[in-house]
Amino acid sequence: MCSSSSWRALVITVLACSAVCAFASEPPSLTVKPRPQQAKTNSVASFYCGARGDPRPTIQWKKNNKRVTDSLSRYEIVDKVVGDSETGSVLRIEPTRAPRDNAVYECFAENGVGDAVSANAKLEVYDELPPGFPVITEGPGSHKSIEVGHNAVLQCSASGNPSPTIYWLRENMRLDLDTNPRYSILDKGFPGALQISDSQETDQGKYECVAENSVGTQHATAIMLWVRVRRVPPQFSIPPPTMEKVKVGENVSIPCVAIGSPMPYVKWRRGKTTELSPEDKLPVGRNVLNLTNVQLSDNYTCIAASSLGMIEATTFIKVLTLPSPPIEVKVSDVTSTSVKLSWSHPNPDDIQYYTISHKPRSASQSPGVISGVVTMYYTIRPLSPYTQYEFTISAVNGFGHGPPSPPIVATTGETGNHPSFRVSFSRQTRLG
Repeated sequence: MCSSSSWRALVITVLACSAVCAFASEPPSLTVKPRPQQAKTNSVASFYCGARGDPRPTIQWKKNNKRVTDSLSRYEIVDKVVGDSETGSVLRIEPTRAPRDNAVYECFAENGVGDAVSANAKLEVYDELPPGFPVITEGPGSHKSIEVGHNAVLQCSASGNPSPTIYWLRENMRLDLDTNPRYSILDKGFPGALQISDSQETDQGKYECVAENSVGTQHATAIMLWVRVRRVPPQFSIPPPTMEKVKVGENVSIPCVAIGSPMPYVKWRRGKTTELSPEDKLPVGRNVLNLTNVQLSDNYTCIAASSLGMIEATTFIKVLTLPSPPIEVKVSDVTSTSVKLSWSHPNPDDIQYYTISHKPRSASQSPGVISGVVTMYYTIRPLSPYTQYEFTISAVNGFGHGPPSPPIVATTGETGNHPSFRVSFSRQTRLG
C-alpha cells in the first residue's frame, strides 16, 4: 500500500503535468470568419478564414457540407502561416458561375485539441447586376516593373452606391497594412491606389484591387509587379596603390573600397596564400589593411567578391632601408684639373641621387661634396694639378643617405701634360 506521503507526491505530479499540458496546448479558435459575398458571373469570389491554436490549426473548406479541394478547376485554396500559432486560408472561386456557385461555404478549423470550430458564409452570383453594384472605373493596368528601392503606385478607383471600399490582395491574400508600414492606400490624389514605399525584392508578386459595398464585390484584373534588382559585378571605387613605400618599423594603413550590386565582400591576403580577413566576419564594400611595425617588403592583395564574380588588386609594400654603397667605382679621363668617376649600384631604380666626396689625400681640410648627381658617372673639376685625391660615393633613397663606397685614390696630371692618371685604394679598405 502507498503511504500518505506517496499519495501526496503522486497528486502533485499529476497536477503539475496537467498545468504543463494545459499551458502547452490550446484548442482552435477563429480569428477571422468568412463574410457573405455577392459577385457577378464570370468574375471572382474570395473567402478568407483565420484560426489560431496550439498546435497550429489546419483549415478545410466545405460547400453545402461537402469538402472542397483545389483539385476542382475553378476552385483554389491558398494557406498561409501567420505568426507562431495562427493559420490563414483563402477559398477563391474563378470564374464564378450562376447558379451552381450559389451556396453556403464553411471554414472548418481543427488541431486535435478540443472541438473543431467553424463558420460559414453565403455566396450569391448574379447574372444581372443589381443597382449600386461596384464598378471598377480604373484598374492597375498592365504589368508593372520598378527598381528595388523605388516607390510604386498601383492605380485603382471604383464607383457604386453606397460608395465602395477598396482593398488590395497580394497573391490572393488580403494585404495587412497594419503590419507593413511600407504599404498604404492613398486617400488623396489617386484615392484607392496602393503605394509601396522603398520597394524590396520580396514585394514582387501578383496584386489585385477589390471594390466592395453592401451590394456586392468586384475584383479588378490582377497585375504582376516585378521588382528589378540591379546586377553589377564587383568593381573597385578606391583600389589600393600599386606600391606603398614605408620606412622600416613604421605603420601603414591602406584602404580598399569596392562597389557592386549586390555589394561585394572585401578581404586582404598577404603573398599568395596567407588570408588576413576572417571568413566569418568579412566586411562589405570596404576593408582597410592596417600593418604595424613593418619590417619586410611583401605583396598584399585586396579581393572583392560577390555572387557575380571576383576581382583582385595587389599592392607592394616596400620597406625602405638605407641604400648600399655604390660598387665598381672606376677612374678615367684624368687631367691636371679633372677626374671622371663611374660606378654602378645593385638597385639603381631605388636611388634618388648620389653624392661624391673628394679631398686631397695629404690635406686635413674637410672634403668637398657634390650632391644631386643623378647619373652613374661624373667629372669632378676644378682640381689642383699633380695632387693625390681621395674620392667616395654615397647613394641616397627615400629613406636617407647610405654609407660611402670604399675610398678610391687618383692623382691628377701635371700642368700641360697629356691625360694620365694613377689610381690606388686606401689600405684600410678591402674590396671584394
